Amino acid sequence: MSFRPSRSAHTVVSLILLFALVTPASAADRTQSSPLTPRQPSTPDSVADATHVPGELIVRFRPGMTRGARSNLLRAHGARVQEELSLSRATLVSLPRAANVRAVAARLTRQAGVLFAEPNYIYRTSATPDDPRLGDLWALDNGKDRDIDARSAWDITTGSSDVVVAVVDSGVDWNHPDLAPNIWANPGETLNGSDDDGNGFIDDVRGWDFVANDNDPMDRNGHGTHVAATIGAQGNNGAGITGVNWDVSLMPLRAANANGNLTELSIIESFAYACQKGAKVINASFGGHQNSVAIRSVIESCPHALFVVAAGNEALDVDPTGNRIYPCTYPLANIVCVAATGRNDRLADFSNYGDDRVDLAAPGVSILSATHRHVFLSDGFESGIGLWSTGKVSGRSWSATTEAAANGDRSATDSAGENYSNNSNTWIETAAPIALTGGDDCQLDYAFRIDLQQSHDWLVLEGSKNGGASWTVIDSGESGNLAWTGTFGFIEWSDFISLDGFDDVASFDLRFRLVSDGSGRRDGAWVDDVVLHCFTGTHGTDDFVRMAGTSMATPHVAGVAALMLADHPTASTSRLKAALLGGTDPVAALDGKVATGGRLNARGALLMLEDVAPVASRPMHKLQANSTLGRSTVPLKVFWDAATDAQPSSGIDEYQVQARTRVGGDWRSWQAVGRTGKLSITHQLAPGTHQFRVRARDAAGNPSNWKAGDPLALKDPQGGSAITFGRTWSTQSSSAFFDGSTRYSGQRLATARHTFSGSQVAWVASRGPNRGRAKVYIDGELAATVDLYSTSRKDRRVVFLEKWETSGTHTIKIKVIAPNPASSGKRVDLDAFLTLG
Repeated sequence: MSFRPSRSAHTVVSLILLFALVTPASAADRTQSSPLTPRQPSTPDSVADATHVPGELIVRFRPGMTRGARSNLLRAHGARVQEELSLSRATLVSLPRAANVRAVAARLTRQAGVLFAEPNYIYRTSATPDDPRLGDLWALDNGKDRDIDARSAWDITTGSSDVVVAVVDSGVDWNHPDLAPNIWANPGETLNGSDDDGNGFIDDVRGWDFVANDNDPMDRNGHGTHVAATIGAQGNNGAGITGVNWDVSLMPLRAANANGNLTELSIIESFAYACQKGAKVINASFGGHQNSVAIRSVIESCPHALFVVAAGNEALDVDPTGNRIYPCTYPLANIVCVAATGRNDRLADFSNYGDDRVDLAAPGVSILSATHRHVFLSDGFESGIGLWSTGKVSGRSWSATTEAAANGDRSATDSAGENYSNNSNTWIETAAPIALTGGDDCQLDYAFRIDLQQSHDWLVLEGSKNGGASWTVIDSGESGNLAWTGTFGFIEWSDFISLDGFDDVASFDLRFRLVSDGSGRRDGAWVDDVVLHCFTGTHGTDDFVRMAGTSMATPHVAGVAALMLADHPTASTSRLKAALLGGTDPVAALDGKVATGGRLNARGALLMLEDVAPVASRPMHKLQANSTLGRSTVPLKVFWDAATDAQPSSGIDEYQVQARTRVGGDWRSWQAVGRTGKLSITHQLAPGTHQFRVRARDAAGNPSNWKAGDPLALKDPQGGSAITFGRTWSTQSSSAFFDGSTRYSGQRLATARHTFSGSQVAWVASRGPNRGRAKVYIDGELAATVDLYSTSRKDRRVVFLEKWETSGTHTIKIKVIAPNPASSGKRVDLDAFLTLG
């Protein structure tokens, strides 16, 4: 689901595509090593496509293991020493021909005398495509590692044309030069006017148009083409960009009309067609709030396909029932729900989220991909302003600058390094007219940032079709304005200049003009990534634009799923999903926003598919912000990473969770989580000591070992004498409060201080019509100001939460301050300080 607001946005009908505006070993102990002798290279050509040398392990023993003990241990696992290595206590080990290398490595690693055991991995020179605009694809690879690590994933696989990905969208421009080689060809159909494969569709050689009901799924909107190229623009062809897959088969299925609207019927028919024709991955970059039983049913009826779906662009928590967006939040095992991140590795400000219903995030801001239009102008000002000329009546001249940029290092600005002048009238315009002859549905994309005096100074876009003799204002801006004013950071915007009369003109000039009055001066305007493109039916070599949205995040995930199938063609849907979720990069800013707390990592997902024995991860735990306590219990979230699985066709079928209330005590079965991607349980616990462990079981019945988490101490939430009170506090008893009582104060500057040892602390209080405000200090630093006013009474609420990576000694203090003017009182409650040790 893309997010590109513009004045041409259409009313949402049924499900809709939304458009965007917008990281030294010690020296070897030779006294413990045998003399080395030359041996044959362990990377023969016959294993050039493998990830490790068959039948070989590298094992390093712990100090104190004698040679006899080492040999006995290896022999017990069917292994023998091939040679001693220069790394002290390290040995190259050979296994029988039929041995599962990774499973033996896992078993050896668990032995007391073994430091580690791992396959003899194969490394390759980095696979880097020669596509000239690879450097513009920040989501695939960038220096700050906020990407999906595509470059390192390509060292394992670059994709396969045997993998079919269905793109259910507005169609795909199958003539685009960077897409044409990767468009799916129906193997059972030829263009002869007959239904050769007997599927009910005549001449469906490259998919189907379920809007016009014909065999031409050509894109009339641009959304589907952009999505498809992110999944699989041809890589290493010396032109344009590359998709996540260099090679793949993209199945175009047109379900959205030219306005981006989809009907339930077109979605159902597209999904059913994709499943019938064997697509293993189905990209669905759309959504809506209608809970369709039919759409859910068709997804359930296609368990062999992984549906990768956009979470939506309303900045909503979609976990609550009233906010759900479909089909993303259906709790189905073959759906992956995707949120969007930006260059800062944080959730995009437009992206929906949900700690339960949204699985992971992927890059979805300023994503460069293919357009169905022909690009007449594309300039990010990285080489200066050579394509432009400057002019002014008064004020400072425009120039290229490194002060700020939406992408890359440079943009164009009106007053580099200083404020603009009063009464400015200064501009930058295209140096030569652009012939738009034959151009239809012309669109202008640009990124801009402004700091202008609101409603006094303006950034105006203008176009001319007579060589600059006269100029027409291009209708842009917001809130009914024709131009831009105010202050905000870089936004990606689109204006359809066809509505201003500039389609099919022989000469078009464009300019960005800053005008100001005499009442004040600010920092000015910056313009970047200007792209002018029109539908012509033909293509050049640089027909690419930027878009933002969860629609742009979703195809990154679908693309990685296709890479995984290229490397493991028999992988089950459940195994694909578990590896996608388990291979994410943990990102602190995504904790509590998506179920995995992570952003897509292509190499991580591929490695999760390796044939290791079932392995579960250690469970972790956290208090929940904004949660409600029971009368004597605390809601605690227990969560863990996806398990890996040895069976290529089975996948993880169930997670079992056990708990105990003291270390060394008996474990009791707590809860099972079966056939689901949900890797967490939230449960109300009484204060005390607890410990949890998790085990995974695959569909063949094979269990993993139990993995226990660290013991946790949910300490006395009332704090007792450990809380120091300043000024007047009173006690009130009531069953509405946690453990039957609360402390409260309405005296300004009254304080409550608690010093504790732990990794998490929460303040529990009541909200209500007569509640006040308090400042919260952590270790002497102001952390938050909490307003407890609410139009209705809400007891036992976590109103503040702080977490640390490791346990330590900390102090929390709350101080009563002036209340919310709307409140009828200034009472502040201290119902509890919860701490986790």
